[in-house]
Amino acid sequence: MKSPFRPSKTACLLLLIGFLAQIIPTEVDTKVKQQLEDWGYEYTIDSDNDFKTVYKLDNGRTQLCFVNSNTEIYGLFEIREVWSPVYKSEGQLPAWLANKLLEESYTKKLGAFEVWTKSDGNTRLVIFCAKIDAGCPGSDLDDAIKAVSITADIMEKELTGNSDEF
Repeated sequence: MKSPFRPSKTACLLLLIGFLAQIIPTEVDTKVKQQLEDWGYEYTIDSDNDFKTVYKLDNGRTQLCFVNSNTEIYGLFEIREVWSPVYKSEGQLPAWLANKLLEESYTKKLGAFEVWTKSDGNTRLVIFCAKIDAGCPGSDLDDAIKAVSITADIMEKELTGNSDEF
């Protein structure tokens, strides 16, 4: 029996591009570099060619924020991640914390909390991540960096007391 689903050549090409984008090492995104410089951000570039900046909050605290050079394709969308670490845990997150992060994510207009498992299989990193249009103007990137950094710092402070690890 033949399948009624027959992907178009365009759909196949987009899937292939999305697959290749995940396996081909990326270079530093010069557009993001220029946008960060235009908006006065100081940054370093990490081993993945992502931009690492320290956002200074009004309360004297700071928050690490990353802007990925690599992008991902979903259909006709090209998406870039802007993210910030919030909390580190050994082993599984406690249920109360996982539920809190889910509930808090619901209230956010831009971004959500995510949990990454490090390569050791045991360490978990909670981050706050916004997935934005990779072609957005610098003002939108600036807004995303602010929103991600402020949201991550609020949760970090709530979970750790006054610790300012990130």
